[in-house]
Amino acid sequence: MMNENQPEGKKSKALPIIIAIIAVLVLALIVVLAINKAPKTENIPASNQTGEEMEEGDVPPIEEDVTMTEDGEERELTVEEQRLEEAVEVVTGANLVTEDDVVITKTGEETRTDVKSSDPLAPKQTRPIDNPEELSAEVIKITMSTGSIEPAEFTVKAGSAVSLAVTSADKTHVFKFKDPILKAVGVGIMGGETRAITFNAPETPGNYEIFCDIPGHEARGEAAVMIVE
Repeated sequence: MMNENQPEGKKSKALPIIIAIIAVLVLALIVVLAINKAPKTENIPASNQTGEEMEEGDVPPIEEDVTMTEDGEERELTVEEQRLEEAVEVVTGANLVTEDDVVITKTGEETRTDVKSSDPLAPKQTRPIDNPEELSAEVIKITMSTGSIEPAEFTVKAGSAVSLAVTSADKTHVFKFKDPILKAVGVGIMGGETRAITFNAPETPGNYEIFCDIPGHEARGEAAVMIVE
């Protein structure tokens, strides 16, 4: 049988050891709990859409061809919306021209030159232009006057977007093409007025006759030619 009555010296030496062991166990428990509570993260490098690692401070690329709805959801842009985003006005108030040289309406649809001028898809003439001399160099300037249209001929590329600024030097004139493929293209101007129109030239090369559509005006020399190459 063990002698439970140990000397006081032995008891006093064992007590600090027991306290130290308990302290170590408590500390270990605290460390374990702290590790379990810490959020787990993975060391995954940020990358851009090309798969390359992004350096600190880089801005993630913006997703293309998407837009936000009213409720904050993303949706893909329609073909018309994409065209409108990239299109430009060669002449203020005229139809828009896309990056691939297609003339479109204000709603993003391709225009047509073989329809009536009242058709929603027909190219639309602008309002009177206050400062026609400020139009860009890519705009072809045409002057109609009694007995003439100047220049008498000009050349454009087949299928390309064409912007014409038509000015009346004297009285009312109506700029028109004879070919039915361009029957939607027309500009009506009063004396001293300038208006413009943007449309796609025909895909078929050739000479496309121009005339003033007021009775008797063509007979007195108000005619010209657009050469499509």
